[in-house]
This record gives sequence, C-alpha cells and structure tokens, in this order.
Amino acid sequence: MLKITTFTPELLPCWWWGKDEYDDYDNKLKELHYDDSFVHLCLHTKYSIGNSICNINDVIATAQKYDMKSIAITDFCTMKGVYEFCKEAKNAGIKPIIGCEFYVIDDNIASSGCGNNAEMISLILLAQCIGDYRAILRLITDSDVKYGCDSHYITVADLQSLYNNSLIGIAGFMLDNVSSDKIGNCLDLQKNIISKCSKEIQGAFFMGIRNLNPAFESIVMKKVHSIFDIDDIPFVSVNDIRFIRSEDYKAYAIANAAFKNKRINNLCLVPNKENYFKTSQEIKEQNEYHCAYKNAWAIAYQCDFDLKDELFMNVKHKPILIKIKPDASYWKGKITWTDNNESLFDMIIEFAKKRFKCQYAAKIIAYEDYNSLDSIMRIAATMNISSDTLSQLKAMLPNKPCVSIDAVLKQSDELKMFYRQNPEIKHLMDTTKIIQDLPWKFTTHKSAFVISAEPINIYFPMRYYEGEPMIEWPISALEDIGIPTADM
Repeated sequence: MLKITTFTPELLPCWWWGKDEYDDYDNKLKELHYDDSFVHLCLHTKYSIGNSICNINDVIATAQKYDMKSIAITDFCTMKGVYEFCKEAKNAGIKPIIGCEFYVIDDNIASSGCGNNAEMISLILLAQCIGDYRAILRLITDSDVKYGCDSHYITVADLQSLYNNSLIGIAGFMLDNVSSDKIGNCLDLQKNIISKCSKEIQGAFFMGIRNLNPAFESIVMKKVHSIFDIDDIPFVSVNDIRFIRSEDYKAYAIANAAFKNKRINNLCLVPNKENYFKTSQEIKEQNEYHCAYKNAWAIAYQCDFDLKDELFMNVKHKPILIKIKPDASYWKGKITWTDNNESLFDMIIEFAKKRFKCQYAAKIIAYEDYNSLDSIMRIAATMNISSDTLSQLKAMLPNKPCVSIDAVLKQSDELKMFYRQNPEIKHLMDTTKIIQDLPWKFTTHKSAFVISAEPINIYFPMRYYEGEPMIEWPISALEDIGIPTADM
C-alpha cells in the first residue's frame, strides 16, 4: 500500500477556501482506499476531568455504530485513558490514534504568570510513532512540574526541547467569550504563537475547524486570512467531543459546574451544545471546507503504530511492578529505618530500588470507588434543589460504594416512587446516572509501585501527586501491558 511519508503540498495541499481543483490529492486518497468516513481527531474522555463526561466504552460503541474506522483520544494534558482507549478500540476493530491537547502560551507570558485566553492557543498533538508518544509524555510531566496538574499549559520553549519529533499538530484559536468586534485583536495576539509552534512541530501542522458554530468560524477564518499569511497551513476538521449524545449537554454542564463547585441557574444559557459525537454526514454538512474533512482521514492514515507491541521494543531492562505486603511486622528486621519521618511504604520503595539496581520509582494511581449518595449530593449542589427535598432523598439512599443509581432504584420501592413523582429528583438522578463514575477522586495504590532503570515517563504517563511521582495508569493496565512483576 502506498504510504504518505510527509505532508507535502503535492500530497496534502493547502486547501483554505474549499479549492476543489486538487484532483491529484483525491486520486492519492483513492489509492489509499479513502472511504469518505470522518475521523474524529479531538476527543475528550472522562479523564479530562471537569471537561468531558465521555466513557471510553461509549465512545467506541458510538464509533462502531457510525461505522468509523479510526478515532483519536486527546484529553487535556493527560494520557490517563490512553491504554484503556487503545485496548477497547482494537477489540472493536477500530484504529486508535494517541494524542493530547495543551494550551500553548508564549515564553514571555509564562515568565510573568499564565495569561488569559487571548494570550494562548489550543494545540492538539498526535503521535505518528512510539517516539512521538514519548515526546507527549515528557510534555505532560513538564507541564505538571512547571504549572501544576490542572493547568494544561506548555510553552513554545517546551516544544523546542523535543528536537527530532514527527508529531502532527492541530492549532486552534482561543476565542471563548470574545465579542466579534474584538476577534481581530485576539487573533493578532495569538498568530505569533501559532507561527512559532508550526516551526517546532516537525510531522505536519494544521489549523483546526471545530464545527461548533459554523457562522462564527466563518467570520474568524476570514479575519485570519486578512491578518496574516498562513496559506501554507492547511485546514482540518475537528469536533471537540465532550459528550456522546446531543441531549447530554445538560449533564456535561452540570458535571463541569460540580467539578468547579459552582451552581447552574439556567441550563438554557449553557454554551457549546455542539460538543457531541457527530456522524460523518453531520460534519460534512456543517463544513464548507471539504478539503478539511478529507485531511482528517489523511492524518489518521499517518498515525499507525501499536502502543502495546512497541512500548518495550528494544528495551533491555523493562520497568518492574513491585507488589508488597505493607505490614510493619512482616518487614521488621528486613529493612532499617534511616529517617523517623519516612513511611514504611517509602522505605520499601528505597529497599526495592537498591535490590533491583533501579534509579527511578513511582507510585500507581488508584481511583476511589464511586458512592451513589456522594455522587447525587455532589451533583445536587450545582442545582437549585430545596434542602427539605434533599434530606428526604438522602434518608432513602444507601451509603455504600459501587452501587449504581439503577441498582439503588431497584432496591427501594419508596425511592422508586419518590423518583417517579418528583420531576426535580428524577432530573437529578437521571443526570447522576450519566456521570456517576467520573474519576474525580483518586489516591495511590497501597501495596504496589513501579521501579525502573530509565525515567518512568518514557513508558507511562506520570505526574506528581502530593509531591511524589505517580503513574496515571491503574495497576490493571500495567499488568495487562506485560511488565515484569516481583512480589516482595
């Protein structure tokens, strides 16, 4: 099969204004078996905490339903869901594309504190190979160290430090809450960042059309064209998925507010109702730039590597998963405390590093089991529900982990009747059903950790939790991917 090795003007022309005279490009796509299906290249899952309510199994099921052959995961500054996503997609016969979305700020802004939306751009990075995957992991850790775990920021200098990458970048303007008369000024501030980023992304660089408000985006693109010459940067369609069905926008808005501990007074005023999982036909009808639609498919074609097969390829010493008994009586006499303030767990980590001659170690994320009572109360805090009604509901709910809303309703006839007769409670519980298992709460695993001879963030997504390195894949993913295990 013919393989596009680089995005050159001959193979991937810079179609800005729907110039469909590029027959050579269409012929090239036909040779690659282009099937006219759309590829979503901007998808946020529930691991973009507070910014999405998409469960990965729902995403894959919807892609299957719409007969989509490939789809990307691009959570905000995290790869928590990447392994789960790749596994589920492959099992369904869908090609997974690994990516991540960041906010890029200029270096002079970063030195004086992160700016507002007018002073940054969004940047999706997609991996063509395992080296690109490692480059994104590095950016995630660097962002966490420099700006904090919830910032999503990187700088142009961070991109410059990646050296030989083949990443594919998709830039977007940050124009939230910007009136049309001020768009020009904002674009002027952001154009230099885009220009600098395009020079550092060595695989290919695109401007993304997000298909959220076609009329508004048409105004934006015309202003872009008049402000600076970016005719060498092609369009690509993206959809910025945050929820699956169009009617789920209310649940998404409530989840977003609950994460930020805010109240929602009027769901009719919630923006971004278009962030749902659209069909190929919907994207095509909303997009006047037909070339951008095709470019999404061409990008997906380029991104072709298997994470599980290639992660440890040519690696001499794999990381080791250490499982322990965190019992002081068991370890008495086996290790010697050198610091009275150091925990038993930390002492065991140091003991394991010396025993296996490894320099690096990291704890493992562990998600706390959801609780139907806690979930409902958290969601209720964002809605204007009377305290008396909530007190009645609370008295009927079991305070147990891992009990779904549907299971709770089946267990209690009294609650089922209250649910049916009170529209307010029905709305609350129906919303909680959609978002009850969002991974809002996590800690670290109490009886396992990973050690490695090489930096751990060349293999797994890693950030710092309570000042210590933590792998953002659960232990089940580490076991499934096949790293050696040692019981101590």
